[in-house]
Amino acid sequence: MTTRLMELCGYEPQEIEAELPRVEKAFDILGLTAEDVKRGEARITRFFDTELIGARKILGVYLREMIDLVLARDDEGAWIYSSPPSACADFLTAAMLNVPKLGVAFPDILFVMTVGTIFDKLEPIIKAGEALYLEPGASHCSLIQVRSGLAALRLVPKARLQVAPGLICDETPKADSLLGETFGVPVHHLLRAQDQDWEEPGKVDRHIRFLAENIRQTIERVGEAAGIRITEEMLGQARALAREYSRPKRRIVEMALNVDPPPIGGVLLHYIRGLSGHALSLRGARAAIEAINILLAEVEARVEKGIGVVPKGAPRVLHGYVQSYVDPGIVCMLEEMGIAVPLEEVELYQPDGRLAPDISGIDDPNERLAAVLTQSSVFSSPPVKGRLVAEACRRYNLDGVFWMVHYSCRPVAADSYMVKDMVQKELNIPFVVLEGDIYDGRFRGVEELRPRVEPFAEMVKARKSDSNLD
Repeated sequence: MTTRLMELCGYEPQEIEAELPRVEKAFDILGLTAEDVKRGEARITRFFDTELIGARKILGVYLREMIDLVLARDDEGAWIYSSPPSACADFLTAAMLNVPKLGVAFPDILFVMTVGTIFDKLEPIIKAGEALYLEPGASHCSLIQVRSGLAALRLVPKARLQVAPGLICDETPKADSLLGETFGVPVHHLLRAQDQDWEEPGKVDRHIRFLAENIRQTIERVGEAAGIRITEEMLGQARALAREYSRPKRRIVEMALNVDPPPIGGVLLHYIRGLSGHALSLRGARAAIEAINILLAEVEARVEKGIGVVPKGAPRVLHGYVQSYVDPGIVCMLEEMGIAVPLEEVELYQPDGRLAPDISGIDDPNERLAAVLTQSSVFSSPPVKGRLVAEACRRYNLDGVFWMVHYSCRPVAADSYMVKDMVQKELNIPFVVLEGDIYDGRFRGVEELRPRVEPFAEMVKARKSDSNLD
Protein backbone atom coordinates (compact mmCIF):
# COMPACT_ATOMS: atom_id res chain seq x y z
CA MET A 1 0.00 0.00 0.00
CA THR A 2 2.71 2.49 1.03
CA THR A 3 4.71 1.86 -2.14
CA ARG A 4 1.89 3.23 -4.31
CA LEU A 5 1.78 6.44 -2.27
CA MET A 6 5.56 6.75 -2.59
CA GLU A 7 5.23 6.39 -6.37
CA LEU A 8 2.67 9.20 -6.37
CA CYS A 9 5.21 11.32 -4.48
CA GLY A 10 7.92 10.84 -7.10
CA TYR A 11 10.02 8.10 -5.48
CA GLU A 12 11.94 6.09 -8.05
CA PRO A 13 11.83 2.25 -7.78
CA GLN A 14 15.29 2.01 -6.22
CA GLU A 15 14.38 4.77 -3.77
CA ILE A 16 11.22 2.95 -2.72
CA GLU A 17 13.22 -0.16 -1.89
CA ALA A 18 15.74 1.83 0.14
CA GLU A 19 13.35 4.29 1.81
CA LEU A 20 10.29 2.11 2.49
CA PRO A 21 11.35 1.07 6.03
CA ARG A 22 11.97 4.70 7.00
CA VAL A 23 8.67 5.85 5.55
CA GLU A 24 6.72 3.14 7.33
CA LYS A 25 8.51 3.85 10.62
CA ALA A 26 7.62 7.55 10.35
CA PHE A 27 4.01 6.69 9.50
CA ASP A 28 3.83 4.44 12.56
CA ILE A 29 5.09 7.27 14.77
CA LEU A 30 2.46 9.58 13.30
CA GLY A 31 -0.30 7.01 13.70
CA LEU A 32 -0.99 6.87 9.97
CA THR A 33 -2.89 3.66 9.22
CA ALA A 34 -3.40 1.71 6.00
CA GLU A 35 -6.73 3.50 5.68
CA ASP A 36 -4.98 6.86 6.01
CA VAL A 37 -2.47 5.89 3.33
CA LYS A 38 -5.27 4.81 1.01
CA ARG A 39 -7.01 8.15 1.60
CA GLY A 40 -3.70 9.92 0.89
CA GLU A 41 -3.40 8.16 -2.46
CA ALA A 42 -6.91 9.22 -3.40
CA ARG A 43 -6.32 12.85 -2.35
CA ILE A 44 -3.05 13.11 -4.27
CA THR A 45 -4.70 11.71 -7.37
CA ARG A 46 -7.68 14.02 -6.92
CA PHE A 47 -5.87 17.28 -6.19
CA PHE A 48 -2.59 17.12 -8.11
CA ASP A 49 -1.57 16.62 -11.75
CA THR A 50 0.02 13.25 -11.02
CA GLU A 51 0.57 12.56 -14.72
CA LEU A 52 3.32 15.18 -14.40
CA ILE A 53 6.51 13.64 -13.03
CA GLY A 54 7.60 17.03 -11.71
CA ALA A 55 4.37 17.37 -9.73
CA ARG A 56 4.95 14.02 -8.06
CA LYS A 57 8.52 14.91 -7.22
CA ILE A 58 7.51 18.23 -5.69
CA LEU A 59 5.15 16.36 -3.38
CA GLY A 60 8.09 14.10 -2.60
CA VAL A 61 10.18 17.06 -1.49
CA TYR A 62 7.67 17.90 1.23
CA LEU A 63 7.07 14.28 2.24
CA ARG A 64 10.79 13.48 2.57
CA GLU A 65 11.44 16.60 4.62
CA MET A 66 8.60 15.70 7.00
CA ILE A 67 9.74 12.08 7.34
CA ASP A 68 13.34 13.12 8.02
CA LEU A 69 12.12 15.52 10.70
CA VAL A 70 10.00 12.87 12.45
CA LEU A 71 12.76 10.26 12.37
CA ALA A 72 15.28 12.75 13.76
CA ARG A 73 13.33 13.34 16.96
CA ASP A 74 15.71 11.13 19.01
CA ASP A 75 18.94 12.08 17.21
CA GLU A 76 21.69 14.15 18.76
CA GLY A 77 21.68 16.80 16.04
CA ALA A 78 20.55 20.36 16.72
CA TRP A 79 17.52 21.99 15.14
CA ILE A 80 16.48 25.59 14.51
CA TYR A 81 12.85 26.27 13.62
CA SER A 82 10.74 29.09 12.34
CA SER A 83 7.30 29.56 10.82
CA PRO A 84 5.58 31.46 8.00
CA PRO A 85 5.89 34.09 6.73
CA SER A 86 9.30 32.87 5.60
CA ALA A 87 11.39 35.94 6.35
CA CYS A 88 14.27 33.97 7.84
CA ALA A 89 14.52 30.98 5.47
CA ASP A 90 17.84 32.27 4.10
CA PHE A 91 19.31 32.72 7.59
CA LEU A 92 18.42 29.17 8.62
CA THR A 93 19.70 27.78 5.33
CA ALA A 94 23.00 29.66 5.71
CA ALA A 95 23.48 28.12 9.14
CA MET A 96 22.54 24.64 7.92
CA LEU A 97 25.01 24.78 5.02
CA ASN A 98 27.88 25.69 7.32
CA VAL A 99 27.27 23.59 10.44
CA PRO A 100 27.40 19.78 10.26
CA LYS A 101 24.39 17.98 11.77
CA LEU A 102 22.37 21.17 12.08
CA GLY A 103 18.80 20.77 10.94
CA VAL A 104 16.45 23.61 10.01
CA ALA A 105 12.73 23.51 9.30
CA PHE A 106 9.35 25.20 9.43
CA PRO A 107 7.69 22.17 11.07
CA ASP A 108 4.16 23.56 11.35
CA ILE A 109 3.58 24.37 7.67
CA LEU A 110 5.52 21.25 6.64
CA PHE A 111 3.09 19.06 8.58
CA VAL A 112 0.12 21.02 7.27
CA MET A 113 1.24 20.39 3.67
CA THR A 114 1.82 16.67 4.24
CA VAL A 115 -0.14 15.21 7.14
CA GLY A 116 -2.88 17.78 6.49
CA THR A 117 -3.12 18.06 2.71
CA ILE A 118 -2.19 14.50 1.79
CA PHE A 119 -3.71 12.48 4.64
CA ASP A 120 -6.27 14.86 6.15
CA LYS A 121 -5.11 13.84 9.63
CA LEU A 122 -4.04 16.99 11.44
CA GLU A 123 -6.85 16.81 13.97
CA PRO A 124 -4.91 14.84 16.65
CA ILE A 125 -2.04 17.35 16.41
CA ILE A 126 -4.37 20.36 16.57
CA LYS A 127 -6.23 18.88 19.53
CA ALA A 128 -2.93 18.41 21.36
CA GLY A 129 -2.20 22.10 20.80
CA GLU A 130 -5.66 23.01 22.03
CA ALA A 131 -5.17 20.92 25.16
CA LEU A 132 -1.83 22.58 25.88
CA TYR A 133 -2.81 26.25 26.14
CA LEU A 134 -4.70 27.18 22.95
CA GLU A 135 -8.18 26.15 23.99
CA PRO A 136 -10.82 25.35 21.34
CA GLY A 137 -13.52 27.89 20.65
CA ALA A 138 -11.27 30.89 21.27
CA SER A 139 -10.31 31.49 17.63
CA HIS A 140 -6.64 30.70 18.10
CA CYS A 141 -4.74 30.34 14.84
CA SER A 142 -4.73 26.68 13.88
CA LEU A 143 -1.19 26.94 12.51
CA ILE A 144 0.02 27.87 15.99
CA GLN A 145 -2.05 25.00 17.38
CA VAL A 146 -0.21 22.68 14.98
CA ARG A 147 3.14 24.05 16.14
CA SER A 148 2.22 23.57 19.78
CA GLY A 149 0.71 20.14 19.15
CA LEU A 150 3.88 18.90 17.48
CA ALA A 151 5.85 19.83 20.58
CA ALA A 152 3.23 18.40 22.97
CA LEU A 153 3.18 15.04 21.14
CA ARG A 154 6.97 15.08 20.70
CA LEU A 155 6.66 14.37 17.00
CA VAL A 156 9.67 16.50 16.06
CA PRO A 157 13.07 17.10 17.67
CA LYS A 158 13.25 19.71 20.39
CA ALA A 159 14.50 22.98 18.92
CA ARG A 160 17.69 24.71 19.93
CA LEU A 161 16.02 27.95 18.86
CA GLN A 162 12.54 28.95 17.70
CA VAL A 163 12.39 32.12 15.58
CA ALA A 164 8.92 33.62 16.06
CA PRO A 165 8.00 35.97 13.18
CA GLY A 166 5.77 38.79 14.37
CA LEU A 167 5.31 40.15 10.86
CA ILE A 168 1.58 39.73 10.29
CA CYS A 169 -0.07 38.79 13.57
CA ASP A 170 0.57 39.49 17.22
CA GLU A 171 -0.38 35.98 18.41
CA THR A 172 2.67 34.18 17.02
CA PRO A 173 5.26 35.89 19.29
CA LYS A 174 3.01 35.48 22.34
CA ALA A 175 2.14 31.85 21.68
CA ASP A 176 5.72 30.94 20.82
CA SER A 177 6.90 32.55 24.06
CA LEU A 178 4.51 30.24 25.92
CA LEU A 179 5.82 27.35 23.84
CA GLY A 180 9.36 28.24 24.86
CA GLU A 181 8.49 28.46 28.53
CA THR A 182 6.56 25.18 28.45
CA PHE A 183 9.23 23.12 26.70
CA GLY A 184 12.40 25.01 27.56
CA VAL A 185 13.08 26.24 24.03
CA PRO A 186 14.79 29.63 23.52
CA VAL A 187 12.62 31.94 21.42
CA HIS A 188 13.73 34.91 19.34
CA HIS A 189 11.18 37.38 17.97
CA LEU A 190 11.50 38.84 14.47
CA LEU A 191 9.27 41.91 14.61
CA ARG A 192 7.91 44.50 12.21
CA ALA A 193 6.49 47.92 13.02
CA GLN A 194 2.77 47.74 12.38
CA ASP A 195 1.78 51.35 13.10
CA GLN A 196 0.95 52.23 9.49
CA ASP A 197 -1.10 55.26 8.67
CA TRP A 198 -4.29 54.52 6.74
CA GLU A 199 -2.88 55.36 3.32
CA GLU A 200 0.81 54.83 4.11
CA PRO A 201 2.71 52.69 1.60
CA GLY A 202 5.17 49.98 2.61
CA LYS A 203 8.35 51.53 1.25
CA VAL A 204 8.80 53.88 4.20
CA ASP A 205 12.19 54.51 5.77
CA ARG A 206 11.10 54.08 9.37
CA HIS A 207 9.46 50.72 8.62
CA ILE A 208 12.42 49.50 6.60
CA ARG A 209 15.02 50.60 9.17
CA PHE A 210 13.11 49.03 12.08
CA LEU A 211 12.66 45.68 10.32
CA ALA A 212 16.21 45.69 8.94
CA GLU A 213 17.57 46.03 12.47
CA ASN A 214 15.35 43.15 13.59
CA ILE A 215 16.65 41.10 10.67
CA ARG A 216 20.24 41.85 11.68
CA GLN A 217 19.53 40.77 15.25
CA THR A 218 17.84 37.60 14.01
CA ILE A 219 20.81 36.65 11.83
CA GLU A 220 23.06 37.15 14.83
CA ARG A 221 20.81 35.08 17.10
CA VAL A 222 20.52 32.22 14.58
CA GLY A 223 24.30 32.24 14.26
CA GLU A 224 24.70 32.04 18.04
CA ALA A 225 22.35 29.06 18.19
CA ALA A 226 24.27 27.39 15.37
CA GLY A 227 27.64 28.14 16.93
CA ILE A 228 28.93 30.31 14.08
CA ARG A 229 28.95 33.89 12.88
CA ILE A 230 26.75 34.06 9.79
CA THR A 231 28.51 36.17 7.19
CA GLU A 232 27.14 37.89 4.11
CA GLU A 233 29.04 35.32 2.05
CA MET A 234 27.13 32.52 3.80
CA LEU A 235 23.84 34.27 3.19
CA GLY A 236 24.78 34.69 -0.47
CA GLN A 237 25.46 30.96 -0.64
CA ALA A 238 22.00 30.22 0.79
CA ARG A 239 20.29 32.63 -1.59
CA ALA A 240 22.15 31.19 -4.57
CA LEU A 241 20.90 27.72 -3.65
CA ALA A 242 17.32 28.96 -3.35
CA ARG A 243 17.55 30.73 -6.72
CA GLU A 244 18.21 27.40 -8.41
CA TYR A 245 14.63 26.39 -7.76
CA SER A 246 13.00 29.81 -7.38
CA ARG A 247 13.88 30.96 -10.91
CA PRO A 248 12.32 27.95 -12.69
CA LYS A 249 9.40 28.24 -10.28
CA ARG A 250 8.89 31.86 -11.33
CA ARG A 251 8.77 30.87 -15.00
CA ILE A 252 6.09 28.26 -14.28
CA VAL A 253 4.03 30.75 -12.25
CA GLU A 254 4.25 33.34 -15.02
CA MET A 255 3.15 30.81 -17.66
CA ALA A 256 0.18 29.78 -15.52
CA LEU A 257 -0.78 33.43 -15.18
CA ASN A 258 -0.23 34.56 -18.76
CA VAL A 259 -0.94 31.52 -20.96
CA ASP A 260 -4.47 30.68 -22.13
CA PRO A 261 -5.42 28.04 -21.14
CA PRO A 262 -3.30 27.84 -17.95
CA PRO A 263 -1.23 24.64 -18.17
CA ILE A 264 -1.44 23.59 -14.51
CA GLY A 265 -3.96 23.90 -11.70
CA GLY A 266 -4.08 26.17 -8.70
CA VAL A 267 -3.29 23.50 -6.10
CA LEU A 268 -0.05 22.51 -7.79
CA LEU A 269 0.82 26.18 -8.22
CA HIS A 270 0.28 26.59 -4.48
CA TYR A 271 2.83 23.85 -3.78
CA ILE A 272 5.29 25.29 -6.27
CA ARG A 273 5.10 28.70 -4.60
CA GLY A 274 5.52 27.02 -1.23
CA LEU A 275 9.05 25.90 -2.04
CA SER A 276 10.23 29.43 -1.26
CA GLY A 277 8.34 29.37 2.03
CA HIS A 278 10.46 26.69 3.70
CA ALA A 279 13.94 26.24 5.06
CA LEU A 280 14.85 23.01 3.27
CA SER A 281 17.62 20.58 4.05
CA LEU A 282 20.42 20.35 1.51
CA ARG A 283 18.92 17.09 0.25
CA GLY A 284 15.52 18.76 0.08
CA ALA A 285 16.87 21.75 -1.84
CA ARG A 286 18.59 19.49 -4.37
CA ALA A 287 15.40 17.47 -4.77
CA ALA A 288 13.44 20.69 -5.26
CA ILE A 289 15.85 21.82 -7.99
CA GLU A 290 15.45 18.51 -9.81
CA ALA A 291 11.67 18.49 -9.41
CA ILE A 292 11.06 22.07 -10.53
CA ASN A 293 13.21 21.71 -13.65
CA ILE A 294 11.42 18.51 -14.65
CA LEU A 295 8.11 20.25 -14.10
CA LEU A 296 9.20 23.31 -16.09
CA ALA A 297 9.94 21.14 -19.13
CA GLU A 298 6.58 19.37 -18.76
CA VAL A 299 4.68 22.65 -18.41
CA GLU A 300 6.42 24.09 -21.47
CA ALA A 301 5.38 20.99 -23.40
CA ARG A 302 1.78 21.47 -22.30
CA VAL A 303 1.86 25.10 -23.39
CA GLU A 304 3.20 24.11 -26.81
CA LYS A 305 0.36 21.59 -27.20
CA GLY A 306 -2.30 23.94 -25.87
CA ILE A 307 -3.16 21.67 -22.92
CA GLY A 308 -4.86 23.41 -19.99
CA VAL A 309 -6.71 22.66 -16.78
CA VAL A 310 -9.74 24.67 -17.94
CA PRO A 311 -11.00 25.39 -21.46
CA LYS A 312 -9.32 28.09 -23.52
CA GLY A 313 -10.93 31.45 -22.83
CA ALA A 314 -12.21 30.39 -19.41
CA PRO A 315 -12.50 33.11 -16.76
CA ARG A 316 -9.72 33.53 -14.23
CA VAL A 317 -9.83 34.80 -10.65
CA LEU A 318 -7.44 36.03 -8.01
CA HIS A 319 -7.44 33.99 -4.81
CA GLY A 320 -6.96 35.94 -1.60
CA TYR A 321 -5.52 35.78 1.00
CA VAL A 322 -4.15 32.30 0.31
CA GLN A 323 -5.88 29.06 -0.58
CA SER A 324 -6.66 26.37 1.98
CA TYR A 325 -3.75 24.10 2.70
CA VAL A 326 -5.86 21.28 4.10
CA ASP A 327 -8.81 21.37 1.69
CA PRO A 328 -7.50 21.69 -1.87
CA GLY A 329 -10.94 20.57 -3.02
CA ILE A 330 -12.08 24.20 -2.77
CA VAL A 331 -9.80 25.31 -5.61
CA CYS A 332 -10.49 22.11 -7.54
CA MET A 333 -14.21 22.88 -7.22
CA LEU A 334 -13.66 26.25 -8.91
CA GLU A 335 -11.69 24.63 -11.72
CA GLU A 336 -14.37 21.99 -12.20
CA MET A 337 -16.81 24.88 -12.62
CA GLY A 338 -14.57 26.24 -15.39
CA ILE A 339 -12.80 28.95 -13.35
CA ALA A 340 -8.99 29.14 -13.37
CA VAL A 341 -7.11 30.20 -10.19
CA PRO A 342 -3.66 31.34 -11.41
CA LEU A 343 -2.81 33.97 -8.77
CA GLU A 344 -2.86 34.42 -4.99
CA GLU A 345 -2.86 37.68 -3.08
CA VAL A 346 0.31 36.68 -1.19
CA GLU A 347 2.20 37.14 -4.47
CA LEU A 348 1.25 40.81 -4.88
CA TYR A 349 3.55 43.70 -4.00
CA GLN A 350 3.47 47.44 -3.87
CA PRO A 351 3.47 49.80 -5.58
CA ASP A 352 1.01 48.48 -8.20
CA GLY A 353 0.17 44.81 -7.71
CA ARG A 354 3.10 43.32 -9.59
CA LEU A 355 4.77 40.03 -8.63
CA ALA A 356 7.94 41.80 -7.45
CA PRO A 357 8.41 44.79 -5.11
CA ASP A 358 10.29 48.02 -5.73
CA ILE A 359 13.72 47.75 -4.06
CA SER A 360 15.48 50.27 -6.26
CA GLY A 361 17.94 52.55 -4.50
CA ILE A 362 18.45 50.20 -1.53
CA ASP A 363 21.93 48.71 -1.20
CA ASP A 364 22.02 47.23 2.30
CA PRO A 365 20.98 43.52 2.12
CA ASN A 366 18.94 43.66 5.32
CA GLU A 367 17.14 46.79 4.18
CA ARG A 368 16.44 45.19 0.80
CA LEU A 369 14.78 42.23 2.50
CA ALA A 370 12.88 44.58 4.80
CA ALA A 371 11.66 46.55 1.78
CA VAL A 372 10.43 43.33 0.14
CA LEU A 373 8.52 42.25 3.23
CA THR A 374 6.96 45.61 4.01
CA GLN A 375 5.67 45.99 0.46
CA SER A 376 3.77 42.69 0.49
CA SER A 377 0.04 43.05 -0.02
CA VAL A 378 -0.74 40.96 3.06
CA PHE A 379 1.24 43.44 5.19
CA SER A 380 -0.41 46.50 3.67
CA SER A 381 -3.09 48.79 5.08
CA PRO A 382 -6.64 48.21 3.75
CA PRO A 383 -6.72 51.00 1.14
CA VAL A 384 -3.27 50.09 -0.15
CA LYS A 385 -4.23 46.41 -0.30
CA GLY A 386 -7.44 47.31 -2.12
CA ARG A 387 -5.48 49.21 -4.76
CA LEU A 388 -2.97 46.36 -5.17
CA VAL A 389 -5.72 43.79 -5.69
CA ALA A 390 -7.55 46.04 -8.15
CA GLU A 391 -4.35 46.78 -10.07
CA ALA A 392 -3.46 43.08 -10.23
CA CYS A 393 -6.93 42.24 -11.58
CA ARG A 394 -6.57 44.95 -14.20
CA ARG A 395 -2.96 44.07 -15.10
CA TYR A 396 -3.58 40.34 -15.51
CA ASN A 397 -7.09 40.70 -16.93
CA LEU A 398 -8.74 38.73 -14.12
CA ASP A 399 -12.49 38.32 -14.00
CA GLY A 400 -13.16 38.16 -10.27
CA VAL A 401 -11.78 37.72 -6.77
CA PHE A 402 -12.27 34.66 -4.57
CA TRP A 403 -11.33 35.84 -1.08
CA MET A 404 -10.77 33.04 1.45
CA VAL A 405 -10.61 34.48 4.96
CA HIS A 406 -8.63 32.55 7.57
CA TYR A 407 -11.19 33.48 10.20
CA SER A 408 -8.92 33.06 13.24
CA CYS A 409 -6.33 35.49 11.85
CA ARG A 410 -7.27 38.98 13.01
CA PRO A 411 -5.16 40.92 10.48
CA VAL A 412 -6.51 38.88 7.55
CA ALA A 413 -10.12 38.80 8.69
CA ALA A 414 -10.35 42.44 9.75
CA ASP A 415 -10.12 44.14 6.36
CA SER A 416 -11.64 41.60 3.96
CA TYR A 417 -14.95 43.40 3.39
CA MET A 418 -13.22 46.77 3.17
CA VAL A 419 -10.99 45.39 0.41
CA LYS A 420 -14.04 43.95 -1.34
CA ASP A 421 -15.81 47.32 -1.31
CA MET A 422 -12.73 49.14 -2.63
CA VAL A 423 -12.12 46.69 -5.46
CA GLN A 424 -15.74 46.55 -6.56
CA LYS A 425 -16.09 50.33 -6.55
CA GLU A 426 -13.09 50.58 -8.85
CA LEU A 427 -13.64 47.58 -11.13
CA ASN A 428 -17.17 46.29 -10.53
CA ILE A 429 -16.10 42.66 -10.77
CA PRO A 430 -17.51 39.66 -8.86
CA PHE A 431 -15.86 39.42 -5.43
CA VAL A 432 -16.90 36.78 -2.89
CA VAL A 433 -15.66 36.64 0.70
CA LEU A 434 -15.80 33.23 2.36
CA GLU A 435 -14.73 32.35 5.88
CA GLY A 436 -12.89 29.15 6.66
CA ASP A 437 -9.78 27.74 8.28
CA ILE A 438 -6.90 27.22 5.90
CA TYR A 439 -5.01 24.91 8.31
CA ASP A 440 -7.81 23.03 10.07
CA GLY A 441 -9.99 20.81 7.89
CA ARG A 442 -12.74 20.51 10.51
CA PHE A 443 -14.28 23.83 9.45
CA ARG A 444 -16.26 24.72 6.32
CA GLY A 445 -15.30 22.21 3.68
CA VAL A 446 -16.19 22.02 0.01
CA GLU A 447 -19.82 21.02 0.40
CA GLU A 448 -20.51 23.75 2.97
CA LEU A 449 -19.00 26.37 0.67
CA ARG A 450 -20.51 25.09 -2.58
CA PRO A 451 -23.84 26.98 -2.24
CA ARG A 452 -21.93 30.26 -2.23
CA VAL A 453 -19.25 29.28 -4.74
CA GLU A 454 -21.72 28.23 -7.44
CA PRO A 455 -23.44 31.64 -7.79
CA PHE A 456 -20.03 33.35 -7.72
CA ALA A 457 -18.85 31.11 -10.56
CA GLU A 458 -21.96 31.93 -12.56
CA MET A 459 -21.40 35.68 -12.06
CA VAL A 460 -17.76 35.37 -13.16
CA LYS A 461 -18.77 33.40 -16.27
CA ALA A 462 -21.46 35.94 -17.12
CA ARG A 463 -19.00 38.80 -16.79
CA LYS A 464 -16.50 36.97 -19.01
CA SER A 465 -19.21 36.34 -21.60
CA ASP A 466 -20.27 40.00 -21.55
CA SER A 467 -16.69 41.20 -21.93
CA ASN A 468 -16.19 38.89 -24.91
CA LEU A 469 -19.27 40.40 -26.57
CA ASP A 470 -17.84 43.88 -26.02
